[in-house]
Amino acid sequence: MTDDAAWPLAQHVCRTGYADLPPSAVESARRDILDTFGCMLGGSGSPGIDELFGVIARWGGLAESRVLLRRIRLPAPQAALLNASMGHALDFDDTLDTGGSIHPGVSVLAVCDSLGRVTGRDVLTAVALGLDISCRIHSRARSIGAGIAPRRLGYSGPPRRQAS
Repeated sequence: MTDDAAWPLAQHVCRTGYADLPPSAVESARRDILDTFGCMLGGSGSPGIDELFGVIARWGGLAESRVLLRRIRLPAPQAALLNASMGHALDFDDTLDTGGSIHPGVSVLAVCDSLGRVTGRDVLTAVALGLDISCRIHSRARSIGAGIAPRRLGYSGPPRRQAS
């Protein structure tokens, strides 16, 4: 056994298969994937996306993952960055708003695409576990005070409404 805090999370991911997921997790993963594609479509024409694509497309590398709506394959990290940028552009993608805000969705799709023979069940399992783990890490970090760093950088959270 190790003292590494990531160890129990890694064991959880490695030991969990599609058959272990409750039906509600599978349904949530399906909705998240559909929502992600819709957000990527909506954000594909947002300011800065064409410029980002122009920069990333020049970087080169192994053509392993698709970029939505671009008819091009890029290295998985670059495809994930561009797809995530389109997905987050309108700020309508999946969000965990408890104690801060994270958008845990889009990146898993580029990784699955780069692996090749990934089944639909594999994708659903990866999405369900990715959402689970990222939300657990975020929630734990918030509970131990890790969320104070943005305040040091001048971010104090969303604007508060004045009482009328």
